[in-house]
Amino acid sequence: MADPKSLFTKAALERLSSPEQLDMLMRVTSPIGWLALDTVGVCLFIGLMWGIFGTIPNKVDGKGILIRGGSIMQVEAGATGRVTKLDVEVGDVVTQGQPVASISQSGLSLKIDNAKALLASLVEQNAKSSKAEIENSRSALEALSKERASTEQSLKDYASQLPPLEQKVKNQEELQAKGLITSSAVLSARNTLFSMQEKIANGRVRLTQITTEEGTIRKQLQETASMRETPVAVVDARQSSIPPAARGALESLQTALGDFDLSAATTALAALDRVGMPDAVADLTRLHHHVDSYEYDEARQLATRLLGQIRSEVS
Repeated sequence: MADPKSLFTKAALERLSSPEQLDMLMRVTSPIGWLALDTVGVCLFIGLMWGIFGTIPNKVDGKGILIRGGSIMQVEAGATGRVTKLDVEVGDVVTQGQPVASISQSGLSLKIDNAKALLASLVEQNAKSSKAEIENSRSALEALSKERASTEQSLKDYASQLPPLEQKVKNQEELQAKGLITSSAVLSARNTLFSMQEKIANGRVRLTQITTEEGTIRKQLQETASMRETPVAVVDARQSSIPPAARGALESLQTALGDFDLSAATTALAALDRVGMPDAVADLTRLHHHVDSYEYDEARQLATRLLGQIRSEVS
């Protein structure tokens, strides 16, 4: 029978005799296993990066127009109508606010024509109405001027009769005191005196009323003239004729305005009203307005211009 030791190799016998070989490395994983692990790790890293930064393209179907160097803009009109004219052509470059087409609106055109006709009619009516107002105001001023002259003359006559009546009453009272006449005679003389004094007071009141009425009419004329600037300018441009008889009143007005004498200026204006300036009513109205508003410089300049006009007409 063979020796049992001959059945094992020397290395196996050594391994059996020394089972704890602590000085030798023990192989756990093979290189192929490490390679597979590295491959899985790389794949996971790549997947993570793609999940953060990667994209998936989507395909969408659609229709469009490719345009070079511009874009399509929609042109909108402010109103409806029929396009009658195109001001641009294909390929033209347009800017903001540039007209590109003309639209015909028959209804709007008719309204515009009707509005123009109505405006012309109103302007004509206004001109006729203003002219009539000026003529009426002029007639009223002339009537008031005549009434003023008549009232002033009556006041002068009454004033001249007043001293004799006062003396008569005084004489009658002295005679009554002496017993030569009755009291009825004295009472009759006093009534006559009181009647004359009443007439004088009424005349003065009427003069004040005339002045107020003239001021109102002149104010209305001033307002009418301000609303008709163009016709007033035409009257000024034509240089209306001023009667030579107005020279003295204008010179007196100049002097009064230079002295700031309102009473003398009012008297001079009243003299101008009596003379009458039918072709220069607007100028006379301005004179009254300036004096009533204490605009002495403007009134004096206007009076100077009217005087110069009289001199040029006379020469």
